Amino acid sequence: MSWAGSYRATPTVTKSASNSSTTVVVTKATGVASGDLILLPVCFSINSSGDVVSCPGFTAGTQAHDTNVVMGYQLLYRVADGTEGSTFTVTKSDGGAGIAVGQIVLVNSTLDTSSQTTDGAASSSSAALPSVTVAGSGELLLWVAAGLNDSTFNGLAPSVPGTVSLQVSTSVGAHVIPDMTIGDNQSVASGATGTLSGSFSHSSYWSGGQIAVISVAAAKAGLLMMT
Repeated sequence: MSWAGSYRATPTVTKSASNSSTTVVVTKATGVASGDLILLPVCFSINSSGDVVSCPGFTAGTQAHDTNVVMGYQLLYRVADGTEGSTFTVTKSDGGAGIAVGQIVLVNSTLDTSSQTTDGAASSSSAALPSVTVAGSGELLLWVAAGLNDSTFNGLAPSVPGTVSLQVSTSVGAHVIPDMTIGDNQSVASGATGTLSGSFSHSSYWSGGQIAVISVAAAKAGLLMMT
């Protein structure tokens, strides 16, 4: 059984203009309609363990950071209703640094709120995103991670795990600006997904998370609803 939703547009990544940025402005994807689910997963260089990101009109998920307090991750999300404007300004709370913001716009979809998990890790050649528990079969599983080369601190995007299809990956970027990879599995089974690991060409600081999404029809049938 496959996910009954669809992408409104191909996922994209917008990176900060410099490694001292406090904001990133993301242009809303073409064709967004009322009822679409808009996800903005954010990976960022952090200045403290309490560093968080926000965007007006978006709900913020749990913030995570790696054990060395180098990289952070946070999911921002909302349902489009026509009032969201043409751009989204993502702001980091604790001073400037490098920021990468993904944009994923989904039709007929809602978050599986039982499976929102985030994680960060110390320098490694593997971005091992921890397992999440999927409520029902036929959900969309998104895999999002970004990295910084641990010797140069230039951006470094991981490859996707073998069970995940690549949607977008940014190229090696400037100093202290993360590079992000977004992939998916459009027919993930119910239950635990297990740890899913992408690989780096060089040991990297990284952050990211797995995100489970269910169709609105399945949610209304009684499995769950987004809060």
